[in-house]
Amino acid sequence: MRLLRVMFILALTLPLLGSSCSRTRVSEDNARKAHGYFEMGVASMQGGDSTGALGDLQKAVALNPYDAEIYNAIGLCYYSKHKFGKATSNFQKALELDPTHSDAHHNLGHLYLTQGRFDLAIGEFEKALTNDLYRERAQTLNAVGYAYYKKRDYLKAEKALRECVDHDRLYFLAYGNLGKVYIALDRYADAKSILERALEIKPVYPEAMLDLSLVYIKLGDKQRAYTLVKRVKQIDPYGEFGARADEILNLIE
Repeated sequence: MRLLRVMFILALTLPLLGSSCSRTRVSEDNARKAHGYFEMGVASMQGGDSTGALGDLQKAVALNPYDAEIYNAIGLCYYSKHKFGKATSNFQKALELDPTHSDAHHNLGHLYLTQGRFDLAIGEFEKALTNDLYRERAQTLNAVGYAYYKKRDYLKAEKALRECVDHDRLYFLAYGNLGKVYIALDRYADAKSILERALEIKPVYPEAMLDLSLVYIKLGDKQRAYTLVKRVKQIDPYGEFGARADEILNLIE
């Protein structure tokens, strides 16, 4: 069972659902019906209807309680509703059924990350990466780097993020997070280079644009900083990035 993967906030991405081997302990008819409800739940999740998705997925798990993929999906529904206890228990159930389910490890790690439980998050991310068949390594390496960044362990953050961009040269989020690391280390020339690379890959990337504007200010190039900040104001005039842009404009002016 495969789903599209979606991007969450915090400058990193969260895998949705990957394929896994469920343990066939139910009749073929029940497994088929469960799969049908699962697919309907998937469609509802992709349409932004987590409540409808949860209803279908609960029907799926009642028919087939041995499929790790279904529990992973239910965990994501609860995650989207900020019901973290139920999300955690469903991710853990998925991993009980399939300890090699890298997406569930990643999703549980991301949940811990949002709670500020950085060591637990890193542990889950590292378990995800032990699976040689895991296809979303860049997302998880980026997440590891971001978790170390939040811990202020900048050297480990740099190592993980460098490994991420070596694995996927176009993974712009990792370049953005690496820029944050270099800013924290006062390595402004390195930050400038890496953030400019992020914007080559993803020209409309407001967070990196704002971080790069701060780097330009540190390097004495206020004109380039001003140009970037004004672009962000055009992109997101009333949102979070627009508010940050106003703060930076006050520094420039």
